[in-house]
Amino acid sequence: MFSKLFRNTLIAVAVTLPMIPLGAGSASAENKRDFTLHNQDELEITQLYVAPASSGYWGPNVLRQDVLGGSSTRIIFNNTSNRYCVYDILAIWADGSKGQVRVNLCTTDSVAFN
Repeated sequence: MFSKLFRNTLIAVAVTLPMIPLGAGSASAENKRDFTLHNQDELEITQLYVAPASSGYWGPNVLRQDVLGGSSTRIIFNNTSNRYCVYDILAIWADGSKGQVRVNLCTTDSVAFN
């Protein structure tokens, strides 16, 4: 009886374990809203804020370093929910000027500011 129970437990574990990483990987991939920022202006972008559309709360600056004019960088921000796809993105340039776009980050992973 003990060997049959042990065998059934081993079979259950062997069947279940391969599914755990796949499920966890899919869930975390669905939560990603990271994107590539393209600065098509000649000035540096010094600050960048990302928030769910019309939320009214920008949170912290998501830039790790300034984005030079004519360059691109990957933006990774702490998205804790997959409930939102449409985000407002606010860029602030070195001279204090601002630009804002609304983007669906579920359908694109690229955002450009001119």
